Amino acid sequence: MTEMLKGIAASDGVAVAKAYLLVQPDLSFETVSVEDTSAEEARLDVALEASQNELSLIREKAVDSLGEEAAQVFDAHLMVLADPEMIGQIKETIRNKKVNAEAGLKEVTDMFITIFENMEDNPYMQERAADIRDVTKRVLRFFGIGESQLVTILADLIDKQTDPTIAPYAKTGEVTLRLSTKAISQELANLKLDTVEQEILAHGNLAELFYGCGDDNSLAKTTFDLLKETGKTITAAESLTAGLFQASLADFSGASAVFKGGFVTYSMEEKSKMLDIPLADLKEQGVVSTFTAEKMAEQARKLTESDLAVSLTGVAGPDSLEGQPAGTVFIGLATAEKVESVRVNIAGRSRSDVREIAVLHAFNLVRKTLLKA
Repeated sequence: MTEMLKGIAASDGVAVAKAYLLVQPDLSFETVSVEDTSAEEARLDVALEASQNELSLIREKAVDSLGEEAAQVFDAHLMVLADPEMIGQIKETIRNKKVNAEAGLKEVTDMFITIFENMEDNPYMQERAADIRDVTKRVLRFFGIGESQLVTILADLIDKQTDPTIAPYAKTGEVTLRLSTKAISQELANLKLDTVEQEILAHGNLAELFYGCGDDNSLAKTTFDLLKETGKTITAAESLTAGLFQASLADFSGASAVFKGGFVTYSMEEKSKMLDIPLADLKEQGVVSTFTAEKMAEQARKLTESDLAVSLTGVAGPDSLEGQPAGTVFIGLATAEKVESVRVNIAGRSRSDVREIAVLHAFNLVRKTLLKA
C-alpha cells in the first residue's frame, strides 16, 4: 500500500532525496512539591555533572573540527555550569519553595532573563536574554544558495544528526536551517547549538552565504540594522521593482534615520527626467544595462546626498525586453568612492518572484558593502 502525503510545497520543482522528520522537542515539565529537598538538590548536582561531562566532550569535538581557538568559547560556559552563585540560588529556591530541581532551575534562569532584558544601557546583555529564552531552537538564514545544494553540502552532518537536529526549509529567494535540541539545561542547549552552527558554517562557502539568525530576521532587517550601526544613509532608484526596496526599508520603525527617500522611474522618460540622465544615452545603452543601473544609482545618491544608493532595472517578464530575457536584472550601487553593478539572472520564475528576489539581491549587495567598509 502506498501512503499519500499532502501539504504545501516548500519550493518549486521536483527533487528526489532522503526525507527527514522534524520533531520539535518537548521540554515542558511539571512543578512538583517535594519534601526531601536534599534529594532534589542531589538530582540537580547529578544533572549539572552530566551536562559538564557532555559539554567537555563537545569541546573536544570542537577542537578536532574547528581548532583550539574556536573551542575556547566552551570554557566560559563550563564555568557557568559550575558557578557557585547560580547553583546556590537554584538550591535555595528548591529548599525555600520545596519544589523539584526543574522548577528551581526555571525560576532562577527566568530571573536572569528579566535582569538582562532590563539593562537598557547595555544592548549586549539584552541580547543575551534572547539567547536564554529561545535556547531549544535556532534558525540560520542563507542567501545565494538553493535548498538542494545546501542539503548536499551538509549531507555528512544531516546523515549523522542526533541532537541537535538539522531541518532545511526553502522560501522565495533564500533557505533556512532550523536547529533543535533536547538539552536538559539552557546553558547546554546554547552550547550544542553553537557547536552545530560552527560546524555548518565551516562547510564550503556557507559562512559567506550566511547572513543571520532568527525566525523574524530578514535580509532587509539585517541591512537596516547595519545602516543604523554604521550611521549611513541610503536611497534607491527602482524600475522593475517599482518601489519594493524602498517599501521594505520603510517597514522598520526609525527608517527615516537611514532612508532619505528615493525614486520610482519605470519608464525611460522618467529615468531621464527624475534622475537627470540624458535621454539619448539611455536610448543608446538601453534601460536593461550596466550603464543604466550605474547611472541610476550614481544620480540618486547625488540628488539626495545619501551615503549609498542602490538601483534596480531589468525584465520582470513574462516577455523579453531589448533582447534581454525575462529574469535579467541589473543592480547598481553607488558610494562616495565608487559606482558598480552586478547582473543577476532569475530565470524560470514568476513576475512577482523576479521582483521579490531582485530586491533580496539588492539588500544583500548593500549588506556586503557595509560589512566591507
